[in-house]
Amino acid sequence: MSNHVKVCYQIKDEPGVYGMQAFTYQTDLPLRVGDVVIAPTRYGDRVARVHQTNVPDGEIDIRWELKTIEKYFAPETENLCDTCIYEFADCSGNPTFGAGKGLDNVLSCTKYEKGDR
Repeated sequence: MSNHVKVCYQIKDEPGVYGMQAFTYQTDLPLRVGDVVIAPTRYGDRVARVHQTNVPDGEIDIRWELKTIEKYFAPETENLCDTCIYEFADCSGNPTFGAGKGLDNVLSCTKYEKGDR
């Protein structure tokens, strides 16, 4: 079941700083306000923070085809697997690995679900 969310894009070259304008996307991820995700745009992927979940149909701009958010984002110093409810060995997600020291941090994954581990 798809959910509609509004996100604000991270300002380029300013990690952790997000713009004020919100853009609507659809997603099957169990997103919460404040989650940081990878948002596809016509210019390429952008880091964005979830501003609103369960956006009512009346607030969706139907002039544009909605794109789908499929991955969470984590800085290269974090490993999403450390906070995910799924164990890496049992996960059927599509992880993206870092390219820095160690090369083993999972930076994004289609199945990530934040939990207390």
